[in-house]
Amino acid sequence: MTLIFPTNQGQRYYDTHYKFFYTLAAAAGIRVIKKKLKHSGRGFHAIYKGQKILIDYGDHKTIGENINKFPICFRYHYSQRAHGNLNNYYPLTPISFYDWGRYYKLEKQIIYRAGSNRILNNQRPGAAALHRRRLIQARLRERYHGRLDTSITDKVKFWQKIKNCLVSICIPGARNDILDRGQFQYMAFGACTVSPPLDIVLPFWQRPEPDKHYLACKPDYSDLFEIIDWCEQNRDACVEIGKNAKKLFFKTSTPDKVWEWINKCMEEKNESRRNN
Repeated sequence: MTLIFPTNQGQRYYDTHYKFFYTLAAAAGIRVIKKKLKHSGRGFHAIYKGQKILIDYGDHKTIGENINKFPICFRYHYSQRAHGNLNNYYPLTPISFYDWGRYYKLEKQIIYRAGSNRILNNQRPGAAALHRRRLIQARLRERYHGRLDTSITDKVKFWQKIKNCLVSICIPGARNDILDRGQFQYMAFGACTVSPPLDIVLPFWQRPEPDKHYLACKPDYSDLFEIIDWCEQNRDACVEIGKNAKKLFFKTSTPDKVWEWINKCMEEKNESRRNN
């Protein structure tokens, strides 16, 4: 199989959103050929199985382009409420990893046990999340003092923190219900995370479920201390939530699974067109 993928024509997000998709393809054994293709303001075009597809990477729930121009579209942050009525628009997966070989090696070594009292919140306040992250970090720091880790490190050190923590508090960025990269990476390594309820659909129409794949706090974070106290008293349950999160990641969001999903969606869409 071959994926015709756009070259970098000065796109701001080429080394993030674009790179994630073509590394997914390469890790799944898809041959990637880069050519000069059209770009849009909040997505990119590619050609797979001879069909033009749109990958929409917008963080917000609005549609960035006239999707009726495409036989099929995939979206990183798919919301059932916002996008469920669009018949050529399918969930993909948020950005997780670029170096899949490194992830597969480390996921066997990084084991979450909820054995520590350390609370993680390793997110830079900025952009749409500036006020929200500063406010919640201040509350956490006042309550937990030296138990709170807000340090910013390189990726591997960030992942290694999982081995020595109770739980990770994840304050979403662009939207207060988005599944951010850091939280999704922690879920992929099997850690228990806390965030407001997530409005996200993953491949195969799977969704992260509160109390099963993560712990959901109120959108205003008013019950955050209560949830952390619960984690202290229910460490085995936290470990189980982390395991479930990792299973969900392997079920939906590894390169092989993502490409299985893309092929499935395209086959179903083509079959539907033939029957109509």
